[in-house]
Amino acid sequence: MVDRRFIDVDLSVPPEGHATGLIEQPPAELLASYQDLPWFDEICRDDMVPRSQWRDRAERVKAALRGTVAEIYSQGRTSACVGFACAQACETTHNRRYGRRHRVPLSGMSVYDQIGRTLMSGAYIPDGVAFLQQAGPLPLQTAATAAKYAVTFPGLEYRWSRPAGWRDVARLFRVTKAAKAQGADMVASALIKGRAGIVGRDNHAIPYVLLDFNGSAPVACYANSWSKDWGDAGFGYDSERVFGGLVMYVILEVAARPDLAVEAIAT
Repeated sequence: MVDRRFIDVDLSVPPEGHATGLIEQPPAELLASYQDLPWFDEICRDDMVPRSQWRDRAERVKAALRGTVAEIYSQGRTSACVGFACAQACETTHNRRYGRRHRVPLSGMSVYDQIGRTLMSGAYIPDGVAFLQQAGPLPLQTAATAAKYAVTFPGLEYRWSRPAGWRDVARLFRVTKAAKAQGADMVASALIKGRAGIVGRDNHAIPYVLLDFNGSAPVACYANSWSKDWGDAGFGYDSERVFGGLVMYVILEVAARPDLAVEAIAT
């Protein structure tokens, strides 16, 4: 059930011990480089969900999709929200593509340290999406990931000295297809079909992960990077008034993993 206290929360005021870090207006040359990124409804016409079906379709897949959402992480006092949102969207897509038993925690800082000028400078969402497509995030360093992967990324370390071969690991989680979505119809359709994407508002970047409902009103559910102590156990919700006015960078496909069994979620 949606906790109404966390609908359309002002994200410009982070809780104590945390920070924002989205640079809202990218340079003109960066925006121009993303003009060719297709719109969701241009390449996913068959995936557009009529408004009359939103609630029924969203309710039908919600339980399955919730189990695939990325872990809730904490960016701490760093301005790494773009990196964390990108990694969480990528992790969610990976979970949905390959199945929950193959979930791998991904490091938001491994994205941010390539797109942020300093630990506190913040970053642009298009830069984060570009890095996901060029290289990909690294697994977060845990006992399990260290045993499985040659290179992992340690916590909130910034400008970590990456060993040779890190790109071979990162490419396993690289984004191979992305699109832009703007307007309630595109954003809702993408979420109902199991896509995740990154949006920015109030100088903070967040990953939309599914469409939920507050009574009869649709809300976009997002996994925040302010730890599980914030919001609805780490989640927040944006009303249609908000999500209908944002540009969402949708993660459509991630790199093939031939060593993993595919468990696609039927939507």
